[in-house]
Amino acid sequence: MGLKLYFSIFAAVFTTLAQAAEATFSLDEVTRVALANNLDLKAAELRIAEAKARMDQAGRLPNPELETGVEPNLRGREYAVRVGFTQKFPVTARLRLEKEVSRLHLLAARAELQTQKRNLASEALAAGVQVAALSERLAVQEMHLATARQLASLAGEAARVGEAPQAEASQFALVASQAELHLLHIKGAYEEARKRLATVMSLRGGDSATILGNLPPTQGMPQDAPAPEALLEGARQRARAAAVGIQMARTERWQDVSVGVFAGVEEREDRPAGIQQEQSAGLVVSIPLPLWSRDKERLREAEAAAARAQKEMEALELRTQAEAGLALSQMKRAAQAAEMLTEKALPKAREAEAHVRLLQKEGQASHADVLRAHERLLDLETAEIDARRDYHVARAQLLKFTGSVPGGLQ
Repeated sequence: MGLKLYFSIFAAVFTTLAQAAEATFSLDEVTRVALANNLDLKAAELRIAEAKARMDQAGRLPNPELETGVEPNLRGREYAVRVGFTQKFPVTARLRLEKEVSRLHLLAARAELQTQKRNLASEALAAGVQVAALSERLAVQEMHLATARQLASLAGEAARVGEAPQAEASQFALVASQAELHLLHIKGAYEEARKRLATVMSLRGGDSATILGNLPPTQGMPQDAPAPEALLEGARQRARAAAVGIQMARTERWQDVSVGVFAGVEEREDRPAGIQQEQSAGLVVSIPLPLWSRDKERLREAEAAAARAQKEMEALELRTQAEAGLALSQMKRAAQAAEMLTEKALPKAREAEAHVRLLQKEGQASHADVLRAHERLLDLETAEIDARRDYHVARAQLLKFTGSVPGGLQ
């Protein structure tokens, strides 16, 4: 009983570890899980909270200042006490401009978070497509290896009984070895793709991820490249904030004016009347003069920052437009290739291979004829998988511009 319980616990632990080390998802689940797990997005959300707090604080007057003083006469009973309050007021629109800059930075942070989400969704979906495509390539190559081994076995048996030359049997054995080596390369690429997918999805419980099912066929084709407006929103808000920063730099030439009120009590000894008390109140105004520091350097800095932000936005617009156009052209080429392979080339290749196998059974075709027909079919099947892969990778790239995949994945 104890041994049986031990094996049951061991099997349960092994199964749990295996499930943790290899998570399985559908393509539709990849982006959702990646967005939910990514720590960079959570950090970006905190940056929004920081920008919101800065906006709430911006545009407020500084705290007033309390001033008090006591002047005792060390040789007598005379003294003076004074209490006052001072408040600084801007003579320009600096506070309003500070509020506007912080508001634009908040909008930029929110737009940049959305851009970060779109980029992550695109990267995760493209990584999932690569895993699914390599899984199909692996299955096709395993079938090819099985066929190559079968033909090598038949050729070897024919050589042993003298029905075929030994050189032909050696050639078939070499083909089988090459197929096995190619299979190992595909397995290596498949494992690397699975690990990369797990990394992009921020999976904490394992080292690799697997995609359920095969890549869907090509479907849905946008007519024009999507406009990259969503990706430019953050850069545009930063550029607007930098432009307002120029106005702020101009207002900083005139510093705040201080206005204060005070009240005081003074006792003085006046002989022969004795101690006399005098009360006073007044208004104090302090106006800084822009004589030594005129903030010309700060204005030049703000103008350079605004020009840089504008150039960065223009460069981003050109780059995103080029990327959108490239993704659309790749998608169209891959769709055309997949359609040609699926509707024309592959049916003919499968029919030709089946016909050669039938002739081989009837003794009218050799094992070499079967191998050549099978290799042609393998090449076309691989090309068709690659075309579907390129199509869906290009569609994943469009996620950055549209926020969704045209036509869906199902």
